[in-house]
Amino acid sequence: MHLRLVAAGAEFAELFFEWRHEAETVRFNPMKNASVAELRERLSAAGTDLTAIDLYESFFWMIQVDGVLAGHVSLNNVNKMMKTSEIGYGVASEFRGKGVATRAVHLLAERFFAGTDYRKLIAFVHEGNISSHKVLEKIGFKAEGLLREQFLIQGAPANEVVYGLLRRDLKERM
Repeated sequence: MHLRLVAAGAEFAELFFEWRHEAETVRFNPMKNASVAELRERLSAAGTDLTAIDLYESFFWMIQVDGVLAGHVSLNNVNKMMKTSEIGYGVASEFRGKGVATRAVHLLAERFFAGTDYRKLIAFVHEGNISSHKVLEKIGFKAEGLLREQFLIQGAPANEVVYGLLRRDLKERM
């Protein structure tokens, strides 16, 4: 499997819209309803070059597997003062269970620490999303706590596990 991260842009808004509406995605993620036009704007405003990390609040890439778009990874809530960022990811249903998310998140974490002076990646995962917990733990993320009723998902409070990955955590696994 050849996996690479492709700079995201407005041209991917329709596909991103479809993925956001898959049952598994809706089940575990707090998402504001957004039109294709709003997603196009969001993708256009996101950075893709980590050398400019201090210029953007979010970064977005598409995951490509053997030439086919398979999902996305992102950095959000880039905190210049604390040198942290939140990582997010999603994989299209037909690519789940094949190691795509693990490889993509690992690749982004490597790039993040190699290309910036930032010190920590943070991830929030729905308490019941076992697959996502496994993705993060394989890479070296550590569960740091349970945030009770942290998000509203489809109007219902949901517990989230907060994970952290320090620069040295990733290095220990390499």
